[in-house]
Amino acid sequence: MATRFKSLCLVLLFPFFNATSAATEPVILIVGDSLSAGYGIDPRSGWVALLQQRLRDNGQPHRVVNASVSGETTRGGLARLPRAIEQHDPDIVVIELGANDGLRGLALEETERNLSRMTEISQAVGAYVILAGMQIPPNYGGEYTRQFRDMFPAVARRYGTGLIPFFLDGIALDDTLMQADRFHPNEDAQPIILETVWAVLEPAIEDQPSAVGGGDTEALRSEIILLGTGTPFPRPDRSGPAVMIRVDGVPYIIDAGPGVVRRAAAAFSTDDKRAMRAGVQQLRVAFITHLHSDHTLGYADLILTPWIIGRALPLDVYGPKGLRAMTDNLMAAYSEDIDIRINGLEKGNTTGYKVNVHEVGPGIIYEDERVKVTAFEVNHGSWDQAFGYRFETPDRVIVISGDLAPSESIVEHCNGCDVLVHEAYAQTGFERSDKDWQNYLEEFHSSGTELADLATRADAKKVLIYHHLLFEGATEVELVEEIEAGFEGPVISGRDLGIY
Repeated sequence: MATRFKSLCLVLLFPFFNATSAATEPVILIVGDSLSAGYGIDPRSGWVALLQQRLRDNGQPHRVVNASVSGETTRGGLARLPRAIEQHDPDIVVIELGANDGLRGLALEETERNLSRMTEISQAVGAYVILAGMQIPPNYGGEYTRQFRDMFPAVARRYGTGLIPFFLDGIALDDTLMQADRFHPNEDAQPIILETVWAVLEPAIEDQPSAVGGGDTEALRSEIILLGTGTPFPRPDRSGPAVMIRVDGVPYIIDAGPGVVRRAAAAFSTDDKRAMRAGVQQLRVAFITHLHSDHTLGYADLILTPWIIGRALPLDVYGPKGLRAMTDNLMAAYSEDIDIRINGLEKGNTTGYKVNVHEVGPGIIYEDERVKVTAFEVNHGSWDQAFGYRFETPDRVIVISGDLAPSESIVEHCNGCDVLVHEAYAQTGFERSDKDWQNYLEEFHSSGTELADLATRADAKKVLIYHHLLFEGATEVELVEEIEAGFEGPVISGRDLGIY
């Protein structure tokens, strides 16, 4: 560190679902840099040690594990986190990283990806996450400084979290509370840091007992996994549109954008090949909202890849008129491949590649012991038929919009739903677009402002954005702010492989 911090901020990140800890001694894992490792002071007087002492004094059973390393970056933290989680099975994870990235001028895209991935990894095991974000001095350039500062609120919004502005509030600009290097807080500052952390940690412990080893609240039986949040524009960080709703471990797929099966494999496991294989073989039921290419380019992948690795049952697919013709044409295109895999040396089974196509209309179209699915028509420009889907699970009602211009059917079928998964474009980008593009957007898609109105009238409890339409310099932060201006509930900007 060569320049003094102006300020530091702390972001409190809560996962969108809870899991009951089996441990009798809940664990709080701190993954940080020198600010948490106790650089330049006796570690026993650092805020982490003071936190452990306060928990003991309060009679709370939590054990604090400090896995902080001086000089650490988000890249290093991401590399270490899976092993730390495996070792300690934490109920709360504090990620205090990012300052060294900024002071070294590292690419903000990588820092944001690392923070997002660390959050997702922690949430995937049911842990609460506390992410410490940083602001860097203005001599790094106004634009870089602003983007670095805005990165942390963007992550907070993306995962539906709370936000505390300053980690070192009342410390960073007070020379009496900083060490001689003027970068690190001294021992006198540690109790102040503790109070800042405690202000958000205490409510998390008291209000969410299931996440910290107590209480009777059960884990949600349903999960929303965004396999792809992209559009036709080929962004490497956003795969093609696809959603997995998983209920009691059983997956249901909505849309089949490019990369759908590989994203699904990652959702099942990133390191256990047997779990990944078994999960992909379970891809047996899918729903298509409409037949635009960005929502169906992965359809052949969904038909064939799970079969190639062992799926023996046919794929059941539900969707609009034209789905049968698309399926027949794909089967004809891959007929030679199928023949060789069955009759050649691979000796593939003769059933798992088959598809049961259900061209549906509005109404209840699917029901089993876990879910009931209702299709409803939405307005998507020139398409004769496009659907949204309402999923009723044992613990939540989830509505998937598909692509659409504002449609009253969303209001009717959400009607107090727990999560509204909806596409949106940023009004700021719309206003900077030419007239032809504006005409297209108005006919085919929904603005953030329009989504806010629909969600409010639908009495949605939460909004989860996917299929982000960001152009002409529009940002995720702007899109979320547009929705928040007209909708009072939580607004989450979804990310690929995010679990909600």
